[in-house]
Order: sequence, then structure tokens, then C-alpha cells
Amino acid sequence: MDEIYELLVRKGYARSARFASVRYCQRSPNYIAMGGGISDSAGLAVARQLAAEHRWITALRVVMILFRRRHDDEVAA
Repeated sequence: MDEIYELLVRKGYARSARFASVRYCQRSPNYIAMGGGISDSAGLAVARQLAAEHRWITALRVVMILFRRRHDDEVAA
């Protein structure tokens, strides 16, 4: 599973992968279930939605996950 989705589940914000796909990722209902993980652009949508809900700390954690992914990609290259 994707680290961002796991965070949403652990915090109790996502009732299901379909709910998280639509509400937080702003994608089709089967987006997370397709297994490719949450893309950077969908991750930014998650952070924006969390900020709109005044869930600032969780939004910051999502952004930190995205930065870590980018850093890991650059180190590996």
C-alpha cells in the first residue's frame, strides 16, 4: 500500500480506498485500488484537501512524504 493512503487510514480520514481516491486524491474511485500508488500530483491534491479541512499537521506530513520520495529518487539516480 501507499504510504500516504496508509497515513489517511491510520488517522481515520479514509473509510476506504474508493473514498480516499475521490475525496482526497480527486481521482476516479478505483485510482488507489489499481495499485500504482499515489502520484506526486495526487499527493499534492491530498495535501490541499487536508489543508482545506484544517488538518494542517497531516497535510504537512503528506508534503514531507512527497519531498522524501523526490529526494530518494534523486539519490538513486
